Amino acid sequence: MAVYSQLIARECGSATPKAGEYSKIVVEGAKRMHSFIQDLLRVAEPHAELAIQCLEVSEVMNEAIAIFEQPLKDSGGQVMVETALPKLVALVLRQAFQNLLSNALKYGSSERTLEIRIRTERHADEWVFSVSDNGQGIPPEYRNRLFEWFSRVPGTQTSGLGIGLASVKRMLERVGGRIWFEPRSPEGTTFYFPIPVADRSIDC
Repeated sequence: MAVYSQLIARECGSATPKAGEYSKIVVEGAKRMHSFIQDLLRVAEPHAELAIQCLEVSEVMNEAIAIFEQPLKDSGGQVMVETALPKLVALVLRQAFQNLLSNALKYGSSERTLEIRIRTERHADEWVFSVSDNGQGIPPEYRNRLFEWFSRVPGTQTSGLGIGLASVKRMLERVGGRIWFEPRSPEGTTFYFPIPVADRSIDC
């Protein structure tokens, strides 16, 4: 996919300004997807070591937003980062942000413009991240089931295998983290995922 999207960009990217813009989006998306798949493969190995990187969380967040730049424009939605983001050693943040942004876009309400709010708070021994949306919402009884493999909320019509949140949960647990959600009032959902400061996910 990455190779042929680059060939298409080379052959057709200069046809019109829009063609060049769309070609660039496809190429960059293919590269990010390759990186994402490699990360998932590492997580799938039960005894594999997760890559340790010192990450500016703001850069990881911007990368996640860039993947969904065109769908956000098309829907009129916006992502608001409401607090300063720390610098951590944690590969899992990339997958967590990408998955939660993707879900917010897929399950947004048709009755209002999508808004996604991202916050972080430093507690005694962990950073607590939250991603809130004003979408359809999730019934409270799915608090545990939603994070199981191949589990989806009944009645949703979007495509997907139901493995995204299960993968994120597994990755977070391997660095001592966790994830859960709470319904928002009057609409939407907030996902919380703390990352411990100690050991492998530390200030750096």
